[in-house]
Amino acid sequence: MSKIKHSLKWALFDSIQRCKKLTTFKKIHAQLITSGAVSNDFVVNRVVEFFAKGPNFVDYACDFLSEYDWKVSSFPFNALVSGYAIGDSPKTAFLVYRRIVKDGFLPDMFTFPAVLKSCAKFVGIGYVRAGLFDEAVGLFLRMDVEPNAATFVSVLVACGRKGYLSVGKGIHGLSFKSAFGVGLEVSNALMDMYVKCGCLPGAKQIKSFMKSTVNTHSSYNHNSVQLESIKNY
Repeated sequence: MSKIKHSLKWALFDSIQRCKKLTTFKKIHAQLITSGAVSNDFVVNRVVEFFAKGPNFVDYACDFLSEYDWKVSSFPFNALVSGYAIGDSPKTAFLVYRRIVKDGFLPDMFTFPAVLKSCAKFVGIGYVRAGLFDEAVGLFLRMDVEPNAATFVSVLVACGRKGYLSVGKGIHGLSFKSAFGVGLEVSNALMDMYVKCGCLPGAKQIKSFMKSTVNTHSSYNHNSVQLESIKNY
């Protein structure tokens, strides 16, 4: 019987790693509780990795961790905050941080770096929304934090508004070396930056990576290059 339970636990571990939907995870979670494996450190770590995949799981993630004693190990809590901070959800990192602190968690030396990373990303976005484009570009060039998609988009908007083509090209190269460079949002931002800076060859280069031509045509038309847009049909 113990061998069967052991096999079940490992099957559940594998299911967590392949799980992509919260509804499916809840079923696995119930089986983990029934099998007594929910308190296993390996399980907790895999669960945290699952939650960090998307901001829609925040409430459930915090409820899950509320059953875990952070005094035993702060790793799951810090891993969850870090997962959101280095990904595409800096706001979610803040929400999780506030929630777990409210529930009694005491931050440590590993918690604050993740929170500060979120701060850096938020400030850059805030500068762009406030029209402080020079400040946004300057912060991006100074910050020692791996950018996410939102950060790339914001600084590319700033480059386009100020005509900073050389900086924009540098960000182009950096974005395509990251996991976010092939995303539609970043590609659209690159396209817009090149067009606003009057660099149509750069815009054409980005076009080959884009899945949709709708934004391409509107961008060209915005810059009075209707002929080029018509040729693309």
